[in-house]
Amino acid sequence: MDDVSWEIVPLRLADVPAVTAIENARFSEPWPEGAFRQQLQAPYTFYFALWTHRAEGKALVGYAGGMCYPPDAHLANIAMAEPWQGRGLGGLLLLTFLQEATARGATQVYLDVRRSNVTAQELYRRFDFAVIGVRPRYYADKEDALVMSRRISPHTIAAALRRQWAFVRRIASSPR
Repeated sequence: MDDVSWEIVPLRLADVPAVTAIENARFSEPWPEGAFRQQLQAPYTFYFALWTHRAEGKALVGYAGGMCYPPDAHLANIAMAEPWQGRGLGGLLLLTFLQEATARGATQVYLDVRRSNVTAQELYRRFDFAVIGVRPRYYADKEDALVMSRRISPHTIAAALRRQWAFVRRIASSPR
């Protein structure tokens, strides 16, 4: 296996072009670069970048973020570059987002997900999100969004994050 290390840090404006490249590759209705720039400048938002460090260099392979209005937080975006999916890294980003949301005073987190995005729904369910409603015709192509939510606390998120880091270190060493 290749030597690889991971780093999750706050997303910077300089990272936005790499985020936009992943966004454009992953989503049928990607956010434009300007939307990410606006989000990063708002005081109630927070985003994280997941970097891989390997012999050939450093690369942004995923991101997650959203907003917090205590006691609620909203996960607005989460994505992994294609070769890094299925290795527990999305869970790592999700839990990092939840940890920061609790630090900012949130006790409940919400998100919207396409009805057809079963892979994302499975990720959210693994981390105790449940469907609480539907937003009919929410997306520009008129697809429904499922509204999912879960309660959070600093203790439960910290323990889950430690377990996820251990999991990632075991399986996520190199792209497939």
